[in-house]
Amino acid sequence: GNAIGIGALAALALILLFFIDQNVTMLLTQHPDHNLKKGSAFHWNFFILGCFNMIFPMFGCPYCTGSLPHSPQFVKALATLETVNDQGREIMRVKSVCENRVAPLLVNVLILVALLSIDKLTIIPTAVICDGLFLYMGLSGLPGNELFERLKMVFKEKARYPPLKWSEVDVPHMRMHVF
Repeated sequence: GNAIGIGALAALALILLFFIDQNVTMLLTQHPDHNLKKGSAFHWNFFILGCFNMIFPMFGCPYCTGSLPHSPQFVKALATLETVNDQGREIMRVKSVCENRVAPLLVNVLILVALLSIDKLTIIPTAVICDGLFLYMGLSGLPGNELFERLKMVFKEKARYPPLKWSEVDVPHMRMHVF
């Protein structure tokens, strides 16, 4: 009786984690700036992933997730960029993305092959693998992040601000920084 309740409570936290992870991944990957042409296959992927996560754990398999950090990185890596002059500032814009399923498949196959030599990874300290990975992922995700870009504006002169979506009359700069 108690074990089922504790298991259900732990499962609820895991469900919330996966729900948030999937939705954040979807928002980052499917951003309108990426010009993706997603069809019904995108929604089928989520349906199949949900079915996998309901059935496979009953047989001792781990949960599947189409998650961070690799999904947004695939979009960036497979994007064709163009340089656009925006009010005197050159910015890189996504022209198109080569949407495919081969790249994620190859990455997962390489992970499977790497499992054959997992015993060799014991010579690398865990802190290097785990902390280094998260540090790299965190720092590589900062450029282009709107919150990070606004924080950088606190330390810039007003003349060096990038073009904003609003004027200083609509939103004074001090109010923007406080927000």
